[in-house]
Amino acid sequence: MKFKYIFFLPFLMMLAAACSKPPVSDTPVAVPTGTFAGSFYRLRYNTAKVKYDTLYVPITVTLSTATGYSVILSDTTLHSPSHGGYSIDANGMYFNDVTYTKITIPTKPHLVGTYVYAYDGTTLQLQQTYSDTLGFFYNLKKQ
Repeated sequence: MKFKYIFFLPFLMMLAAACSKPPVSDTPVAVPTGTFAGSFYRLRYNTAKVKYDTLYVPITVTLSTATGYSVILSDTTLHSPSHGGYSIDANGMYFNDVTYTKITIPTKPHLVGTYVYAYDGTTLQLQQTYSDTLGFFYNLKKQ
């Protein structure tokens, strides 16, 4: 009699495992602060030439939870120096550039909007893409 109930044991174990709660991860998000120096790349698809155009600019970004962020450039002809507030969560970094206006189309890239990011304590990488035609990439190292 006991022998025929032993076949139900694996099903009971699967039911118990399926009904238990998964562990909740309360790992805090590491907030990058300090001065980061590196490079900015813009990758844009040129439909007239049917190829991608690239733009490279050396850049320094200062991040502070108290005062916000600022972009420092030695040459402002290819990227706009900007500053403002920023916030961060597990989904991305959000930059609010106070020098950016939505009324006119900017001629130079700004650090504004939502960026996917990766941060390991020393390297900060930011990425913002628009479909397959335009991408902004920041590759920065903590100073």
